[in-house]
Amino acid sequence: MTPRATRSIYHLQFAAGLFALATLPACASSPRIGVDTSVTTSRFNTTELIARVKTALLNDEVVGLRRIDVHAVDGNVTLSGRVASAEERDRAVKIARAVEGVWSVTSELQIQP
Repeated sequence: MTPRATRSIYHLQFAAGLFALATLPACASSPRIGVDTSVTTSRFNTTELIARVKTALLNDEVVGLRRIDVHAVDGNVTLSGRVASAEERDRAVKIARAVEGVWSVTSELQIQP
């Protein structure tokens, strides 16, 4: 499978996941009564922040070809997975830091050439 086809598959899977998350509240059978359990870090909740970082990484022509997992807690993002070089690792961190709502980025990316 070509890198471009692989990236297209990841984009489709990511879009399907976002769609499922967006429509989930509409599927609830009972109304929410006076309790807000959402966690917001700034303008974006954690799920939105993760989606924004993943989208930014997927849209990059270099690191978009890698499978990078994104975790976030209160605007602090952790990247994990594998990259081919230190340059790719640094690029992924730089992209994640540039996303609005991200306060810090920790890299747990492993370099495997």
